[in-house]
Amino acid sequence: TIMTNNKATEDTTTRREAVVTDLALSKQVDKAEMKAGETATYTLTVTNNGPSESSGAQIIDTLPKGMKFASSSDGCVDSSGTVTCSVGTLAKDATKAFHITVKLASPYTGTSPIVNTASVDAPGDTNPDNNKGTATTKVTPDPLVTPEPKPDPVPVPTLSEIGMLLMLLLVGMVGAMQLRRRR
Repeated sequence: TIMTNNKATEDTTTRREAVVTDLALSKQVDKAEMKAGETATYTLTVTNNGPSESSGAQIIDTLPKGMKFASSSDGCVDSSGTVTCSVGTLAKDATKAFHITVKLASPYTGTSPIVNTASVDAPGDTNPDNNKGTATTKVTPDPLVTPEPKPDPVPVPTLSEIGMLLMLLLVGMVGAMQLRRRR
């Protein structure tokens, strides 16, 4: 920390040291089907396949369009639709589960099914092929809402081309008669 003229400046860094390990991620959802406005809970399970204890890993879950983060009982945090969970220290052959509750927009205008993929980011991971977990949820369409019937529009009378020509001729004749009377 450097202090000058009532101003403090502090430089910090976040360091995640690479440790030779193999973390794997699996992902499940508690609902196979959702309706607009409902919540669902994703369970993300990290497994350390060794050979060493892991530290500094994190789970990254970018939520699909139409899903919003609601809560996490395991310390996961949301930043503009990207949820991160700090794994912390994980012993060889150990697992750790994280729960993320999300809410589906209402009305929901996205695609069905919703495919949500998360990944575990671990410095020094020797097998990146098992670092992703995916869960799929079907979205039940909203029942059709029948709008109130609108009254029929009032018709506006119009003239055909011949009618317009006749009208123009009539107006022209009336105008010509008015000019003659003034002379």
